Amino acid sequence: MTEIKDDQARAAAISELVDAFVVSMMNTRIYPPSHPRVVASLGEIRSALQKAPFATGPVTLGIVDKCLVFEGRPLIGASLSAKRLIDAIADRGAGAIELTSEVTEHELRSLLGVLCTRSGELATIEQADRRLAAENCRWVRLLPPYSRASGGGTTGLGETPEGLLRTNALDNVTVPITLYQSTVQLLQGLTITVNQGSALSFESAQACIQDLIGQLRMDAGSLLRMSRYEQHDAYTFGHSIRVCMLAVNFARHLTADEALLNRIGVAALLHDIGKSKIPFEVLHCRTRLDSEQKRVMEQHSVLGAQILMDNGGCDPMCVACAFGHHLTTGAGGYPKLLHMPQLSLATKITKICDVYEALTAVRPYKDSMSPLRAFRIMLSMQNHFDGKLLRRFIEVNGIYPLGSDVTLTTGERARVERSSSIFHLPVVRILTTPAGDTLHQEDQVAMDLSGVTAIENEVRIAEVVERRSQPAIAAPS
Repeated sequence: MTEIKDDQARAAAISELVDAFVVSMMNTRIYPPSHPRVVASLGEIRSALQKAPFATGPVTLGIVDKCLVFEGRPLIGASLSAKRLIDAIADRGAGAIELTSEVTEHELRSLLGVLCTRSGELATIEQADRRLAAENCRWVRLLPPYSRASGGGTTGLGETPEGLLRTNALDNVTVPITLYQSTVQLLQGLTITVNQGSALSFESAQACIQDLIGQLRMDAGSLLRMSRYEQHDAYTFGHSIRVCMLAVNFARHLTADEALLNRIGVAALLHDIGKSKIPFEVLHCRTRLDSEQKRVMEQHSVLGAQILMDNGGCDPMCVACAFGHHLTTGAGGYPKLLHMPQLSLATKITKICDVYEALTAVRPYKDSMSPLRAFRIMLSMQNHFDGKLLRRFIEVNGIYPLGSDVTLTTGERARVERSSSIFHLPVVRILTTPAGDTLHQEDQVAMDLSGVTAIENEVRIAEVVERRSQPAIAAPS
């Protein structure tokens, strides 16, 4: 038990460090070096390095196959929002960054300067490390990349610490990380553009949604499962992406119109773009908001509509969704209007997915809620949703989310692949034997629980393998 708690603590600490790096890189792009947010984010990196797992020696944060690794373990959750950091390390010809708890603010500024410089100016690790050395950086450096040995093991190049990457550590990571990372990077770029006052381009968002639609058609379960790697991200991009995934997956059960499906996806992805103008200390608050903070946060729907309207090429459906996804005829909705407008299909879908994600997601101040409980709450929210759409959403998703791991009454571990004609009996893929032995992929079979019976009893789901509020870190192979 102690070992599990230690692993969770290390996972939380390293993900906090990665998140601090990502925020610092964004703030460095948006604000001048002396801006309070830049200074504060540098302090967050230093604070993270003071945590117990890192205080006794160097911290080496590596990259392999577009994924961050720490102590030989893939950091799946942390990697989802860190493409900008991963690409910056790789563009310098490096495989890792190494730093210690003694690192100074000056050294962190130098490191961020190296990482945020155009890759053509610092195209090699030697050039990057020479600049760090010239700026008197003692406690931070870039390390050479890693390569897999032909025999299936790994070899380190240069001064790469032995054992940083354990053999086949990433072989069991089957989720489409690249698509998720690209979507996060898209939202990061849009946030930077908004804060710089530049014009937005929506072609990349449309292309991203097209890729998302294609992936959902091929394997909805793995993509939706990937969105369940939880960590608190400072700019709430994870929330926007999960809402978008839910909205597109739901909408494709409602329409075969490819153009409409893409428009709904873009609208859902950008529904919270107004949060890019919300003060960082409110957006990044790790406790429940007080009344004044809540008032400020509620401005994001109007701000989002204004941002999108200022860009002439924006689809009106996106503007309407950003403005109206919190509108309701009942109490608690915003912004306050004299008359309730007619909501578009995209707005109605996004409203449902927005609330469902908020209820079922892990937050710094709460654990996840089961889908069944979330559905009960949403059904009780009078005048908040389109009733027919909400019931259809429940039918499509079932009470066991796609991609979630469950234990069957017969003892096997399984993964939910899709819903069936009976909402509480989905189609699952069997992952283990009743004794708990893991099945090879070729031995895994799909089972429709709505049509399967055992000798004496129906095969049912006994329990859902609960999601933890700690950030995800993959176990070593």
